[in-house]
Amino acid sequence: IAYGNRSTSDPAPNALLRFPLPAGTTFVAASGGGVLSGGEVQWSLGTLQPGQSGKRSVFLTTSPGFAAGTLLRAEVALSDTAAPPQLA
Repeated sequence: IAYGNRSTSDPAPNALLRFPLPAGTTFVAASGGGVLSGGEVQWSLGTLQPGQSGKRSVFLTTSPGFAAGTLLRAEVALSDTAAPPQLA
């Protein structure tokens, strides 16, 4: 997943990658510190400075699982929140 802060002057504190769970699935696990919060899996990116960008590979396991080659369409959004999720 590619992400970035498009602002030229303002940092984005507590930035998150957010992946809403598809209907009918249950969260099992996520890589890289991903946590379940309110029906979506979130990964903390920390503070992104103006113009900062990056890429991150994340993995998600749900139940039931999906057949190999199944394409899930989900919205992944970069958000600025007041407090980051608690990472286990």
